[in-house]
Amino acid sequence: MTDKAIRLKLTSHAADRVLLALFAEAPWHAKASVQDEIDHLSPLGITVSLKRNRPKRTDAQNAFYWLCIGILAKSVGMTPDEAHEAVLCEYHGSTEVKIGSRVHHVPKGRSRDLPIDAMGELIETMYRCAAFVGCTLPNPE
Repeated sequence: MTDKAIRLKLTSHAADRVLLALFAEAPWHAKASVQDEIDHLSPLGITVSLKRNRPKRTDAQNAFYWLCIGILAKSVGMTPDEAHEAVLCEYHGSTEVKIGSRVHHVPKGRSRDLPIDAMGELIETMYRCAAFVGCTLPNPE
């Protein structure tokens, strides 16, 4: 499923009603920004983008992943960031980038926005990489 945003262009009158409704529902930390938009609404209106929220990886998944990345990195003589990049390259695939006379592998994707199930797949990829180099990682439970 792709995440496509819907864009609505609203006249100043419709924009005023939408912003007032947003203000009523906005969390406390966003009320000042919404109020500022209401106060400075241009006569041209606004454009509103709607996009479905995706559940991102959990804090527990992220903490466990980085614990294991540290163990993997230490066992193969890398920094945690280098080990993370290697696992990302394995999971997402990589592109070769030549800088001077050296060739670097750059992952085709990042981990920051992975949903919960994809983060689980990244952790499984990390386990496969660790097994390949003879590194034993802890059980996630």
